[in-house]
Order: sequence, then C-alpha cells, then structure tokens
Amino acid sequence: MTHYIIFQRTFAHCITELIQAPSLTEALAAYAVKECGAKICDDDSLIDTTGIIYPHSLAMIESKRKADRKYDELQLDASGGELINHSSWEIRELPSEAWNAPSADIFCSANPDEVSGYIRLCRTEFRKQYPRSRARAFVWHLVDGPLVTFYQARDRDYRRPIKTLKRYLIPWSQWPDVQEYQGPHQDIVDQMHVRFPF
Repeated sequence: MTHYIIFQRTFAHCITELIQAPSLTEALAAYAVKECGAKICDDDSLIDTTGIIYPHSLAMIESKRKADRKYDELQLDASGGELINHSSWEIRELPSEAWNAPSADIFCSANPDEVSGYIRLCRTEFRKQYPRSRARAFVWHLVDGPLVTFYQARDRDYRRPIKTLKRYLIPWSQWPDVQEYQGPHQDIVDQMHVRFPF
C-alpha cells in the first residue's frame, strides 16, 4: 500500500489529506468517494450525489476540484497576463522511507509562476482554434512535462461536469514546443509525476 498526500489550496485556507491505496488510480477513486460523495459503478465509472456520471475518477476530480470555483487552478485574466486566482488541487506519493526518517521533505506545491507560464504558453496555441474563448485552464504535472487543460466551466447549478476543450502537453524534451494531447484519463493518471521532488 502506498500513501498519497492530497493538497488543496483555497482562497481561505489549505487542506492536506492522506489516502492509503495500492495505486494512484485507486487513491483518486477513494478520494472521489470520500470527498465528492461518489459511488463507484460496476464499469468503474462514478456517479455523484446529483446523478452526474463521470467515466473516471480523474474526470470527477477535474470537474469538482481542479475546475471548481473554490479550488480553481491558478488562472490568468482574459488578456492572458495577470494572475487572478491562487487556488489548486495536487496529489503526491509519500515515499515509504519518509515514515522512518528523522526529517524528510515530502511535499512541495506547484510554483504559481511556473503554472501561469505553462497556461500562457499553451493559450497561444489554444487561441488559434478558439480565438475569442475565455476558457480557464488547469495543469497536471506528467513525467514527460506539464499537461494544460482548457475547459468550459460547469453551470451554476452543477448539473453537468466541465467540458474539456483542449489539452496540451509541453514535453520537457522539446521545450517550449506545445503538442495537442488526446489521451484518456487513465493515460494521464499513468503518466502523472507524483513523486517529490519533481
């Protein structure tokens, strides 16, 4: 079993949770059940308390935490410049050796300036297809580089999940080239960089 640290920064405060699970996929599902009120269906999809069905626990977390108004990822204003929100949702693996160490660095949140830079870099590519869009974005840290997701927000009554408009990967090996990304949620989970330090 592995321990995972979940860090949430809101306007008002920070929350750190610890989840124990055999894999990152199962940790995300456990979080969705505990914190989002999800029920897991026979086909591993999830249904929330309002009846919305999500194909994967990561899709629910993206909609209810990464893109939620309380937890909305670091956002740039419509002109693409000034940071208007400092909230985030992140997950890291707690190394087993940290339990017995007299002192251990176990978590470092994403650097707001770097996250803003990733979004800004990808927004240029995004605007080629959506020139007038004011879409918000969030970032997942993958082993190959940052993954930026532009999305259409949920309605005020939360009757539908976010709509992913585009995802872009900025591969470390080809920095600063931006590539469109179309993998499923499980591919994102499989590539997530959750070990500290990055």
